[in-house]
Amino acid sequence: MVKRLIRKTGLVETMLEFGMAEEAIDYLRDPSCPKIDVVILDINMPRMNGFEFLERICEDLPGHLRNSVVVILTSSECAADMRQAERFPMVRSFLRKPIGENEISHLDKLVNA
Repeated sequence: MVKRLIRKTGLVETMLEFGMAEEAIDYLRDPSCPKIDVVILDINMPRMNGFEFLERICEDLPGHLRNSVVVILTSSECAADMRQAERFPMVRSFLRKPIGENEISHLDKLVNA
């Protein structure tokens, strides 16, 4: 649903989707990987959760997402999740599912700030 909503806005030229965090990490490791503007990261993913993904990026690819906007997308209402997200400087927003066009607009403002 998020993917469809983002496409509908017309704000995104290229959108990539990875089913597993490891696939995204492999993509980011590739020297030909273009600059990533926005990462929309679900906390609950199979095998490696969103926080583990961010930890791995910080350890293996330090500074790689420094100029990117990372947005945590979750259905969680847990304050501990928000505090954990704040540990990562690249995380610029914490959005709760479901999201709508207003939240996508907010992402566009974050990227273009």
